[in-house]
Amino acid sequence: MRIAIITAQVPFVRGGAELLADRLRDQLRLYGHNAEIVSLPFKWYPPSTLLDHMVAATLTDFSNYNAVPVDLAIGLKFPAYLGQHPNMVMWLLHQYRGAYDEWDSGHGDLLFHEDGKLARDAIRQADNLAMRRAKAVFTISENVTKRLQRYNGVPSTALYHPPPLAERHDCRGYEDYLYFPSRLSLPKRQSLVVEALARTRAPVKVMFAGAADNPQQERELHELAVKFGVADRVIWRGAINDDGMVDAYARARAVVYPPRDEDYGYVTLEAMLSRKAVVTCADSGGPLEFVEDGVSGFITAPDPTSLAAAMDEIWEDTAQAERMGSAAWDRYQSMGISWQNVIAQLTNEHTEAATAIDVPPVAHRPSPSAVVASAVLPDIAPVIAKTGINSVAELSKVFELDEAFNTPDAVIYYQRHFIRYLTSLAMLDLKPGMRVLDIGASEPYVFGALLKRYAPDVWISAVEERGSAAPMNYTIKSKVAGVPDFDVHRVKCNVERERLPFPDASFDVVLAMEILEHLPVNPAFFAEEIARVTRPGGQVLVTTPNITSHQSAARLLNGHSPYSFGIFMPLMGIHGRHQREWTPHEVELLMRKAGFDTDRLSTADVYDQAVEAKTADVLMAWRRNPVLLGETTLYRGTRNLRPSEAPLELYSSDPRRYRGGILATRRRPTDLDVQVSLSNKSPVTWLHDGLDPVQLEVRWLNDDGELSQEFVRLALPRSVGPGETLDVRLRLGDEPERYEGAASIRLFHLGHGWFDILDTTNSVLLPLKRATFEAFMAQPELREA
Repeated sequence: MRIAIITAQVPFVRGGAELLADRLRDQLRLYGHNAEIVSLPFKWYPPSTLLDHMVAATLTDFSNYNAVPVDLAIGLKFPAYLGQHPNMVMWLLHQYRGAYDEWDSGHGDLLFHEDGKLARDAIRQADNLAMRRAKAVFTISENVTKRLQRYNGVPSTALYHPPPLAERHDCRGYEDYLYFPSRLSLPKRQSLVVEALARTRAPVKVMFAGAADNPQQERELHELAVKFGVADRVIWRGAINDDGMVDAYARARAVVYPPRDEDYGYVTLEAMLSRKAVVTCADSGGPLEFVEDGVSGFITAPDPTSLAAAMDEIWEDTAQAERMGSAAWDRYQSMGISWQNVIAQLTNEHTEAATAIDVPPVAHRPSPSAVVASAVLPDIAPVIAKTGINSVAELSKVFELDEAFNTPDAVIYYQRHFIRYLTSLAMLDLKPGMRVLDIGASEPYVFGALLKRYAPDVWISAVEERGSAAPMNYTIKSKVAGVPDFDVHRVKCNVERERLPFPDASFDVVLAMEILEHLPVNPAFFAEEIARVTRPGGQVLVTTPNITSHQSAARLLNGHSPYSFGIFMPLMGIHGRHQREWTPHEVELLMRKAGFDTDRLSTADVYDQAVEAKTADVLMAWRRNPVLLGETTLYRGTRNLRPSEAPLELYSSDPRRYRGGILATRRRPTDLDVQVSLSNKSPVTWLHDGLDPVQLEVRWLNDDGELSQEFVRLALPRSVGPGETLDVRLRLGDEPERYEGAASIRLFHLGHGWFDILDTTNSVLLPLKRATFEAFMAQPELREA
């Protein structure tokens, strides 16, 4: 559809309303509509001028431009939404508040003009007419909805939308400042925070970021800080760019945001996405819809003493700040805030109203190249850690990394993967003294060297699948004075089948970079082991190719395998290819079931920053989230205290079922019976009958050590519960005098496979006479001992 976004703007002033209009336009285009912002200039003083602007807006016809009909108008802001269109849908940022709640509270600008009441009544009358003429009325928050119902008697629906940089916000620590990001304006009440600072018992610091509405207000705030003796505890950042804003949120101890009756408030949502608690006031409006007092922040009385007490509490207890920040992030995730819902409500629910216009809806879609440029690439661009080092060649000037250059293959590999290393590093929240486990690392430990350069005080251990079995330290030499050598403590382990050789809760950070795609059998065991060795509150970082990336889709649409690296390499065997590539949500599922809460799930094009336009157009038509279309999935999680579960969506049966043991014994070589002890070491019952039974398989192994097709499977006499052992007897005959072959005894889960495939339950080989095995096959018997 051709959609006009109807709004008003005070020239030279740009804030949340303008950002919202921009974002709505971009999202409508992303979903295939031809959207444009139609903005009217607005001046609200004196009241006679305000009335002139209302008349101008009312006389404006938004129904067509260049003789081409506009199918839908979305009204955002007064007085522009008073304009004419036969299919107007309202999504109110707010009404002209000076005529409503601010009039009642004594703050309204109209109160100070002789003809203010005349203007107030005219505004209310015009709003009543416009709202009742609209095809549907939505608001940006419950706060705005309640005002509209109270003053105009108009019911409406609140549609929450993400803040402009929702995908970029993350947490990088809890440093010594509270953050107050907002333009310096009387309704935002920066002055209240300055006064509260003077009443704190702790040396609380507050960083203010935002341009002032006018220079006089900025001067007055600076003077107020001096007056109350807190100038040394106030940081004035002024106007701040996007990178600076995201970084300031990410490192803050918490966010303080006490505006007066805010309509919505991006600040609250941006804080939640940054895992920060929010300190706000009981009359702050919009933030109260998100902040849970004492859980994800504090809601105080709107006075300096109460606000100071909350600021002290969040300042003095960093652990509490972290807990509340995590609760804030969980709260945001639980609310289903998305542009997909907003666009569906504003457009799809009103197709009947749209067809009432004489002109049929126009299904305009931007060109594929426009979709690529505006939607896909910005959301999957890699976020690079600021290390001052941008290549392995630069890193090799700091540390001895000769092995990274000893073959052409090595040079190509490290050059290609260095952006991925920097992107992975940007995902981590590192503190001095942290113990880091890098699973799948190998000499010369290039990422370890980069990590040490970025966070010199961390301690690094590495797990290798190949190489020396003996634990040892590998020393990486420094080339620069003042930068010390460092050791990587390394061990060997088959991470899919063997327990990691470390005690529980040994590490603060565990890295599993480019590992999942190589695991052919039991990645759930691998994830559980990661959880076991990660301390509660510790981090895990998982990176792996994204099977649902735009590159994979392009390969599939062009008739090729979607795998990024599924080719066979005989020289390297199973290590030389990807066994299975994962979707981002599968990675999240695996780690959540293992015992991690998701901090961040994103994707990035860390190798090739190019998108095939026709593929992007197909993906956008399917409304795929562009944030998850990058070639590499990046997942960061925090270890919680919940026990691991089985990711049953990824397995044909519970992989934990396959944990047990088999012991087969004869009391004497001449005994005909063999006693077999079956120990269930899993949390799941082994059923002996029904549709999902566990059976005992006996198969012939010839004298060359090859399994034959001669076998029998026997039902267990009874079910075996978790922790139980079942003793059974098999009449297999006495021990042979010479080796003719053996009986392989193992457990089998009907319809799913053998237990010993996962190496979490053994099998047993029992030397046997060939004739004895044939006799057993003719009359197999299994009985409880």
